[in-house]
Amino acid sequence: QPRRPRPAAPSSRRRTPPAPPGPTLHDALSRSINEEAVTLYRQRAPGAVRDVAAALGVNTPLRDDPSVALGSSEVTPMDMASAYSSLARMGVPIEPSFVDRLVDVDGQVVAHRGEHAPLGDGADLPGAPGPRALDDGVARALLGMLEGVIETGTGRAAHRADRARAGKTGTTDDFVDAWFVGLTPDHTVAVWFGADDRLPLGAGEYGGRA
Repeated sequence: QPRRPRPAAPSSRRRTPPAPPGPTLHDALSRSINEEAVTLYRQRAPGAVRDVAAALGVNTPLRDDPSVALGSSEVTPMDMASAYSSLARMGVPIEPSFVDRLVDVDGQVVAHRGEHAPLGDGADLPGAPGPRALDDGVARALLGMLEGVIETGTGRAAHRADRARAGKTGTTDDFVDAWFVGLTPDHTVAVWFGADDRLPLGAGEYGGRA
Protein backbone atom coordinates (compact mmCIF):
# COMPACT_ATOMS: atom_id res chain seq x y z
CA GLN A 1 0.00 0.00 0.00
CA PRO A 2 1.44 3.43 -0.88
CA ARG A 3 1.80 5.67 2.12
CA ARG A 4 -0.33 8.68 2.31
CA PRO A 5 1.67 11.92 2.29
CA ARG A 6 1.73 13.55 5.64
CA PRO A 7 0.24 17.03 5.77
CA ALA A 8 2.88 19.71 5.89
CA ALA A 9 3.56 21.12 9.31
CA PRO A 10 2.41 24.69 9.74
CA SER A 11 5.23 27.09 9.11
CA SER A 12 6.62 28.82 12.14
CA ARG A 13 7.66 31.76 10.01
CA ARG A 14 5.21 34.62 10.17
CA ARG A 15 4.42 36.63 7.13
CA THR A 16 5.90 40.09 7.20
CA PRO A 17 3.07 42.61 7.06
CA PRO A 18 3.26 44.96 4.11
CA ALA A 19 5.00 48.22 4.79
CA PRO A 20 2.62 51.09 5.39
CA PRO A 21 2.32 53.44 2.45
CA GLY A 22 4.55 56.49 2.54
CA PRO A 23 3.23 60.02 2.68
CA THR A 24 1.66 61.50 -0.41
CA LEU A 25 3.58 64.21 -2.26
CA HIS A 26 1.08 66.69 -0.85
CA ASP A 27 1.85 65.66 2.75
CA ALA A 28 5.59 65.43 2.12
CA LEU A 29 5.75 68.95 0.71
CA SER A 30 3.54 70.51 3.37
CA ARG A 31 5.55 68.92 6.20
CA SER A 32 8.99 69.24 4.54
CA ILE A 33 9.72 65.50 4.56
CA ASN A 34 13.09 65.48 2.84
CA GLU A 35 13.29 61.73 2.18
CA GLU A 36 10.43 61.96 -0.30
CA ALA A 37 12.14 64.83 -2.11
CA VAL A 38 15.32 62.77 -2.54
CA THR A 39 13.34 59.74 -3.72
CA LEU A 40 11.55 61.85 -6.31
CA TYR A 41 14.85 63.37 -7.46
CA ARG A 42 16.33 59.90 -8.04
CA GLN A 43 13.39 59.01 -10.28
CA ARG A 44 14.14 61.87 -12.68
CA ALA A 45 16.63 61.89 -15.53
CA PRO A 46 20.03 63.45 -14.80
CA GLY A 47 19.84 67.24 -15.00
CA ALA A 48 16.03 67.33 -15.10
CA VAL A 49 15.61 69.28 -11.86
CA ARG A 50 18.34 71.73 -12.83
CA ASP A 51 16.80 72.29 -16.26
CA VAL A 52 13.28 72.87 -14.95
CA ALA A 53 14.57 75.27 -12.29
CA ALA A 54 16.42 77.26 -14.94
CA ALA A 55 13.32 77.38 -17.13
CA LEU A 56 11.29 78.70 -14.18
CA GLY A 57 13.74 81.55 -13.60
CA VAL A 58 16.58 80.26 -11.39
CA ASN A 59 19.72 81.78 -12.93
CA THR A 60 22.16 80.55 -10.28
CA PRO A 61 23.90 77.30 -11.35
CA LEU A 62 22.61 74.33 -9.33
CA ARG A 63 24.31 71.15 -8.21
CA ASP A 64 23.30 68.00 -10.06
CA ASP A 65 23.11 65.37 -7.31
CA PRO A 66 20.43 64.24 -4.83
CA SER A 67 21.51 66.82 -2.25
CA VAL A 68 19.96 69.54 -4.40
CA ALA A 69 16.56 68.16 -3.34
CA LEU A 70 17.48 69.24 0.18
CA GLY A 71 18.55 72.74 -0.84
CA SER A 72 22.32 72.24 -1.07
CA SER A 73 22.66 74.85 -3.83
CA GLU A 74 22.52 78.47 -2.75
CA VAL A 75 20.32 80.79 -4.80
CA THR A 76 19.37 84.45 -4.54
CA PRO A 77 16.05 85.77 -3.23
CA MET A 78 15.41 87.11 -6.75
CA ASP A 79 15.80 83.59 -8.15
CA MET A 80 13.33 82.27 -5.61
CA ALA A 81 10.82 85.02 -6.29
CA SER A 82 11.15 84.52 -10.04
CA ALA A 83 10.68 80.75 -9.90
CA TYR A 84 7.66 80.87 -7.60
CA SER A 85 6.17 83.70 -9.64
CA SER A 86 6.40 81.37 -12.64
CA LEU A 87 4.37 78.80 -10.70
CA ALA A 88 1.76 81.44 -9.88
CA ARG A 89 1.58 82.22 -13.60
CA MET A 90 0.72 78.56 -14.29
CA GLY A 91 4.22 77.64 -15.42
CA VAL A 92 4.95 80.69 -17.60
CA PRO A 93 8.05 82.60 -16.39
CA ILE A 94 8.50 86.32 -16.65
CA GLU A 95 11.77 88.22 -16.82
CA PRO A 96 12.39 90.18 -13.59
CA SER A 97 12.31 93.90 -14.21
CA PHE A 98 12.73 97.06 -12.15
CA VAL A 99 11.36 99.12 -15.04
CA ASP A 100 7.57 99.37 -15.22
CA ARG A 101 7.28 101.68 -18.22
CA LEU A 102 9.21 104.10 -20.40
CA VAL A 103 7.96 107.70 -20.51
CA ASP A 104 9.12 110.44 -22.89
CA VAL A 105 9.83 114.08 -22.00
CA ASP A 106 6.18 114.98 -22.58
CA GLY A 107 4.98 112.40 -20.08
CA GLN A 108 3.63 110.06 -22.72
CA VAL A 109 4.08 106.34 -22.10
CA VAL A 110 6.25 104.98 -24.89
CA ALA A 111 6.21 101.33 -23.80
CA HIS A 112 5.40 99.19 -20.80
CA ARG A 113 7.73 96.50 -19.45
CA GLY A 114 8.16 93.59 -21.80
CA GLU A 115 7.13 95.67 -24.81
CA HIS A 116 9.08 96.95 -27.78
CA ALA A 117 10.41 100.46 -27.27
CA PRO A 118 10.35 102.36 -30.62
CA LEU A 119 13.21 104.63 -29.65
CA GLY A 120 16.92 104.61 -30.45
CA ASP A 121 17.95 101.07 -31.33
CA GLY A 122 14.44 99.86 -30.65
CA ALA A 123 15.42 97.47 -27.87
CA ASP A 124 12.69 95.59 -26.01
CA LEU A 125 12.13 96.53 -22.38
CA PRO A 126 12.80 93.74 -19.86
CA GLY A 127 9.84 92.02 -18.26
CA ALA A 128 8.44 89.95 -21.12
CA PRO A 129 7.00 86.45 -20.53
CA GLY A 130 9.27 83.57 -21.48
CA PRO A 131 8.45 80.16 -22.97
CA ARG A 132 6.26 77.87 -20.87
CA ALA A 133 8.35 75.95 -18.33
CA LEU A 134 5.68 73.68 -16.82
CA ASP A 135 2.50 72.13 -18.13
CA ASP A 136 -0.55 74.02 -16.90
CA GLY A 137 -1.89 70.97 -15.07
CA VAL A 138 1.42 70.33 -13.33
CA ALA A 139 1.59 73.95 -12.19
CA ARG A 140 -1.97 73.80 -10.84
CA ALA A 141 -1.24 70.60 -8.92
CA LEU A 142 1.93 72.08 -7.44
CA LEU A 143 0.11 75.26 -6.42
CA GLY A 144 -2.48 73.12 -4.68
CA MET A 145 0.28 71.44 -2.68
CA LEU A 146 1.81 74.82 -1.82
CA GLU A 147 -1.60 75.91 -0.51
CA GLY A 148 -1.45 72.89 1.79
CA VAL A 149 1.85 74.18 3.19
CA ILE A 150 0.01 77.30 4.38
CA GLU A 151 -3.18 75.58 5.50
CA THR A 152 -1.81 72.64 7.48
CA GLY A 153 1.97 72.49 6.99
CA THR A 154 5.09 74.32 8.05
CA GLY A 155 3.79 77.69 6.80
CA ARG A 156 0.66 77.81 8.95
CA ALA A 157 1.74 81.15 10.48
CA ALA A 158 1.01 82.80 7.11
CA HIS A 159 -2.53 81.41 6.86
CA ARG A 160 -5.37 83.90 6.52
CA ALA A 161 -8.97 83.09 5.77
CA ASP A 162 -9.57 86.19 3.66
CA ARG A 163 -7.82 85.01 0.50
CA ALA A 164 -5.98 82.14 -1.15
CA ARG A 165 -2.35 81.82 -0.13
CA ALA A 166 0.39 79.38 -1.02
CA GLY A 167 4.05 79.15 -0.13
CA LYS A 168 7.03 77.17 1.09
CA THR A 169 9.32 77.37 4.08
CA GLY A 170 12.99 76.37 4.16
CA THR A 171 15.69 75.95 6.80
CA THR A 172 19.37 75.08 6.33
CA ASP A 173 21.62 73.13 8.69
CA ASP A 174 22.31 74.65 12.09
CA PHE A 175 19.68 77.34 11.45
CA VAL A 176 22.10 79.38 9.32
CA ASP A 177 19.41 80.33 6.77
CA ALA A 178 15.64 80.56 7.00
CA TRP A 179 13.39 81.06 3.98
CA PHE A 180 9.79 81.76 3.19
CA VAL A 181 8.26 82.32 -0.23
CA GLY A 182 4.62 83.35 -0.26
CA LEU A 183 2.12 83.59 -3.10
CA THR A 184 -1.25 85.25 -3.54
CA PRO A 185 -3.13 85.74 -6.82
CA ASP A 186 -1.50 89.20 -7.04
CA HIS A 187 1.95 89.01 -5.46
CA THR A 188 4.97 86.77 -4.93
CA VAL A 189 7.30 87.57 -2.03
CA ALA A 190 10.55 85.81 -1.16
CA VAL A 191 12.06 86.42 2.27
CA TRP A 192 15.49 85.26 3.44
CA PHE A 193 16.71 85.44 7.03
CA GLY A 194 20.44 85.10 7.62
CA ALA A 195 23.75 86.81 8.21
CA ASP A 196 26.59 87.48 5.79
CA ASP A 197 29.04 85.83 8.21
CA ARG A 198 26.89 82.66 8.17
CA LEU A 199 26.44 82.59 11.92
CA PRO A 200 23.39 80.59 13.08
CA LEU A 201 20.19 82.51 13.68
CA GLY A 202 19.54 80.54 16.86
CA ALA A 203 18.01 77.22 17.81
CA GLY A 204 14.50 76.72 16.51
CA GLU A 205 14.62 79.50 13.94
CA TYR A 206 12.94 77.49 11.20
CA GLY A 207 11.68 79.17 8.06
CA GLY A 208 8.12 78.84 9.26
CA ARG A 209 8.95 80.60 12.51
CA ALA A 210 11.48 83.27 11.59
